[in-house]
Amino acid sequence: MLDRKAFATEMSALADRFNRTLKDDLVRRYYQHLEHLDTQAFLSAAATIYANDTFWPSPNRFLEAAGVDAKTLAEQAWEHALTQARKG
Repeated sequence: MLDRKAFATEMSALADRFNRTLKDDLVRRYYQHLEHLDTQAFLSAAATIYANDTFWPSPNRFLEAAGVDAKTLAEQAWEHALTQARKG
């Protein structure tokens, strides 16, 4: 699970890099989309984005930079939901 302090630190650095002002709601939404990443994967993705990107990244960009396929994640989440539904 993604460490909140590391997440906040990197989001702040990225906000400075891309000249963005982050509101609490936006940060909360990004965290909700990325909290399943482990901290090291997120830090690696943030470093890649900081060094290479020219526009503010979407949550899926973090997943891409971390080497996580969003489609695979969605399929895994769906399978998990079906399994839980079968259990009642």
